[in-house]
Amino acid sequence: MASALMKYPRYFTSAVLQDAIFDLPSYLFSNYSERNIDLFGDVKDKQVYEFCKTYSPYQMEIPKTLKNVLVTSTTNDPTVTQTRKFIARLRTHFKGTTNNELIFYKEFEPDVTDIYRFAVEFSFLMKNY
Repeated sequence: MASALMKYPRYFTSAVLQDAIFDLPSYLFSNYSERNIDLFGDVKDKQVYEFCKTYSPYQMEIPKTLKNVLVTSTTNDPTVTQTRKFIARLRTHFKGTTNNELIFYKEFEPDVTDIYRFAVEFSFLMKNY
């Protein structure tokens, strides 16, 4: 979803990005395993690495037409550092804009009920519809 949002922002008035991988090359290097090699290819191969960069939202240019974004993450998520890096880039982009909303919702407890999370996401989307 994050890649689609960055590539085609004109199709979105709002987006919810749940526990996403924003910096794919870094994630693959830090979680180098057979499973990830099967899914994405060997990131140590230059061609695979370059392809991963083209698909990775953190490496993409932030579009000027990007609108409302809610990013959710938990404290026990291995990608929480990437999420914070991505949010910092988006905050720089959103700085000074009045019509756009960027929210980083970090769940402090890993066992937050699904209904509560759904309510947060649904209310964000309805507000920004």
